Amino acid sequence: MPSDRLCRFARVERETPYAAFDVDVAVRAYDRYLAALAGRGRVQFAVKARPEPQLLEALVRRGAGLDVASTSEIRTALAAGCPPELLSHSNVFRTEREIGEAFELGVRVFCADSAAELARLSHSASGASVILRLTSARAGSELPTSARFGCPATEAVALAQMAEAIGLDVAGLTWHVGTQQTDPTRWRTAIEQAASVWSAIHRTGVTTVRVLNVGGGVPARYRRAVPTMETCTATILTAIDDNFGPGELDVVVEPGRSLVAEAGITVARVKSVLDRGGEVAVVLDAGIWNAGLVECLLSDVEYPVHALDHAVDAPRRPVRLCGPTCDPLDELRVLTPYRLPVALAPGDRVLIGSTGAYCASTTASDFCGYPPLPNHVLSARAMEVSW
Repeated sequence: MPSDRLCRFARVERETPYAAFDVDVAVRAYDRYLAALAGRGRVQFAVKARPEPQLLEALVRRGAGLDVASTSEIRTALAAGCPPELLSHSNVFRTEREIGEAFELGVRVFCADSAAELARLSHSASGASVILRLTSARAGSELPTSARFGCPATEAVALAQMAEAIGLDVAGLTWHVGTQQTDPTRWRTAIEQAASVWSAIHRTGVTTVRVLNVGGGVPARYRRAVPTMETCTATILTAIDDNFGPGELDVVVEPGRSLVAEAGITVARVKSVLDRGGEVAVVLDAGIWNAGLVECLLSDVEYPVHALDHAVDAPRRPVRLCGPTCDPLDELRVLTPYRLPVALAPGDRVLIGSTGAYCASTTASDFCGYPPLPNHVLSARAMEVSW
């Protein structure tokens, strides 16, 4: 269930549809990461997961770094008070102009996975630090990362040599095991590969490698049980111990979804209930496009749903949940049908949980005339800020 503050907020009658985000829930998740790492690593939040200024400010105050993917995100991060030295640019597809803009704004750490990208960095960000991104097995992920990201381990050593030869600082290695990764052993496999590449790079005489960025992928809670943040982090630290041993190692974790998903909710109202030969469709005023729920089209992500105006033990039946547009894709697609009260009727409210990650930044603009949802930001510092 969402936080008590989010539940209290949702119970108050107000115009729908809308989204709400509890900054303090995300900050507590950040603190859980720090406790799990036990001083052995640092956290860089992936801004793309939730570019909420109040959230970024809160994380920066607690010492978090920020992972950015564009000039716009860099400006947002700097406006939130993040020191440029705590920014890392992870988008490996950049023009020289974009690299130059990032460098001028103070970014000094860039990911790369190709010779072409290294050449662009050398030209537009001379002397910058480079984190080489490796490919990684993605089985177990509910939204596997595209194969276009990352270089094979067999190419990484040559890229490290090239980077040093053209004046870049070869700072470390990274990868991504796939978002919403439900198999913690995937990090062990990736760390084993990274250790092999690390040793091979050192044997060539490139000895500046010091950062091990284990990426993101830690799962958030939706409808199905998933490994906890603590379980994933423990697996990561044990694998590092087994493959790297003692020594100075700058370990970075890069959470996005697992930090913010459960901090967000979407509240919608029923527009229509249709019974088509025993198959019931519930049409809401929030859906895929205006609420940014696109991940249920692209992955196995299934948002938890609660009927706000009905008792928990009310008789239920399976339903299809659809959004307000004319698009047949505007439906919350799930493997296990939602079950909502038989008495659910137009005007009743439905709470969609765990919508804090990616939804706010992936809403379509006015598709079919339905604008992106208004967003209410809640925190102890500012009880409600709306936009």
